[in-house]
Amino acid sequence: MRGARLKQLAHDTPQDAARDVAIVISALKKEELPTNMRVWAVRQLGEFDPSLAKPPLVAALRDSNPEVVEAAIRTLGRLGDASTLPDILKLKQHPDPRVQAAVQEVAVQVR
Repeated sequence: MRGARLKQLAHDTPQDAARDVAIVISALKKEELPTNMRVWAVRQLGEFDPSLAKPPLVAALRDSNPEVVEAAIRTLGRLGDASTLPDILKLKQHPDPRVQAAVQEVAVQVR
């Protein structure tokens, strides 16, 4: 329910969108939150303007949690911004096979 609310607010004004993105980024950065909440935050970023969402999503590629990294790769893939492909491809040798699979899928999708 909250995700739907943030999605709706993101379309009000640029200031509202920036505020809402900041809230989601704050949740993403709280490593003490359960993984599913941080993954939700990554996915929610994909609902915002790509110019606001791209920097924190690229930063999430360096997260210590592979589930967060995988979600960031897939969300960036949905945004379809080819400029993020070099950052994504750096993870093709990631130790987690889920991350490796996401890299492979997104690399084909974004090209």
